[in-house]
Amino acid sequence: MKAMKTAAGCGAVLALVGVLSGCSAEASHRNGGDSSSEGAGGPGGPGATGGPGGPGPGGTGGYDESFGSVNPTTTGGTGGGNPGENGQQNGESCDGKFTGRVRDFKEEHPDMEPQDVGKCSNCDDHMIVTDTLGEDLKPIYAGGPDGTMTTTGKANFDMWFRDMEGVNMPKNITLQFEDPDRDGVWTYNDQLFFPIDNELFGNEGREHNYHFTFEMHMGFEYKGGEQFTFAGDDDVFTFINGKKVVDLGGIHAEQTTIVDLDELGLEVGKTYQLDFFFAERHVTDSHFRIDTSIEFINCGVEVK
Repeated sequence: MKAMKTAAGCGAVLALVGVLSGCSAEASHRNGGDSSSEGAGGPGGPGATGGPGGPGPGGTGGYDESFGSVNPTTTGGTGGGNPGENGQQNGESCDGKFTGRVRDFKEEHPDMEPQDVGKCSNCDDHMIVTDTLGEDLKPIYAGGPDGTMTTTGKANFDMWFRDMEGVNMPKNITLQFEDPDRDGVWTYNDQLFFPIDNELFGNEGREHNYHFTFEMHMGFEYKGGEQFTFAGDDDVFTFINGKKVVDLGGIHAEQTTIVDLDELGLEVGKTYQLDFFFAERHVTDSHFRIDTSIEFINCGVEVK
């Protein structure tokens, strides 16, 4: 499946696509990204200047004048956020760098290689998460006690995007985007997205470290005309203004979804939140690509 920038789309597209495209460039974590196991997110967020620092009040996302739109809860729950030190607080450009949090799992986790516990390992699964984001900026599990086609229940899913000692090992990584055409469209493209090979729990005897999740959180000012195209494998969930706009749940080859932000009821000139969640749960491929002209107002917020 291929993602192509058309003449209309090149100027305003956020795409995460699992194949090469004619008007974008590859910028892998290994070649351009930085990594950090420290707490605060580093510089990130393609092509924009940083917004004011400090997390806003508790909530599920959406518009928040105190901190753009990024407002991780600060009381109770398992969430809580720290703004990146560069860009977001001092107003400098994110310079194509965007920080998120990866969590490594052992293959024995029931949701990793789910065929080992009788679940499907080659299925779309759109019943995993609800349509709204949780107050702790985490997806809410939608499955029942017996799970879904590819997941085994709420308790195991709730480990995916939360730091859980003994269950997963977390690390912050910074992805370096590039704008080779100098058209305001920033690209990150990695057809072998294995950012923690030989790290954390290690490869467990395999060629790559296959079993991990990744999340990113950022605010942006809506200007009108932006599009959002995402493709990848395995699971991808994306929320804008606290509402789910991309659901590529399940274990599958790379897939693509296009979102027209003009159809989301956003108000031009106001800031909103985009929350992004990715899971790699099955061998053997891991594709990851983003093309974006959205002007982020921070460079990544860490939500543990």
